[in-house]
Amino acid sequence: MALDFRCEYMSEDINLAARRKKIDLQGPWAVQILRMVTIVLLFLTATSSIALFLLKATSPLGSLERQEKQLLSQVSENRQTLATFLLTKARIKDVQALLSKRKTYDERLKLIADQVPSGVSINSLVLSEKTVLLSGQAGQSSNVDTFLSNITNQAQKKTFSKVTLSSLVFDPKTAKYTFSLTISLL
Repeated sequence: MALDFRCEYMSEDINLAARRKKIDLQGPWAVQILRMVTIVLLFLTATSSIALFLLKATSPLGSLERQEKQLLSQVSENRQTLATFLLTKARIKDVQALLSKRKTYDERLKLIADQVPSGVSINSLVLSEKTVLLSGQAGQSSNVDTFLSNITNQAQKKTFSKVTLSSLVFDPKTAKYTFSLTISLL
C-alpha cells in the first residue's frame, strides 16, 4: 500500500505560510504617515546643516589652511637653502680630498729657511714638483759655506735627495757672493 499525500485530505484554503497584509497607500492615514516622515527628514536635514555650519564656523580650518600655505612657502624656501647647503658641503668634501692628495711644500720650505744663516739673503726661489731652485747673496764666503753645510747636512739626513751648487760668483764692485743652488726633493 503506497502513501499518497495529495490534496484530497487537505483543504485548498489552508495556507501554512505567514499571511501578509497588503498595505493600502491611498487611505487618509497613509498621507499622515508620509507627511510625518517628510517632516522628520526635513528636521534632520536642517539640523545637520546647522551643525555643519557651526562646526565649520567654529573650527580652526581657516587658520590651519593659512598655516599650511605658510609652511609650504617655508619648505620651498628651505629646499633652496638645503640644496645650496648640500652643494657647498659636497664641494668642501671634494676640496678636502684634493688637499689631502696635494703635496705640501711648506715644511720643506720652512726647513730650507731655517738653514739660512744671518748675512745670507735669498733673492729668488723657484719651486717645482721635484726641485727647488734657489739663488741668494752673502757678504762673506763663510756665510755661504755655513748655508751650504746646513743644506748638505739636511740632505744627509734624507730630507733632500740631492743638493747641487749651480754657481758661485764673487762681485768685487758690491763685495758680495752670489750663488745658485738646485735642491732635489724626495
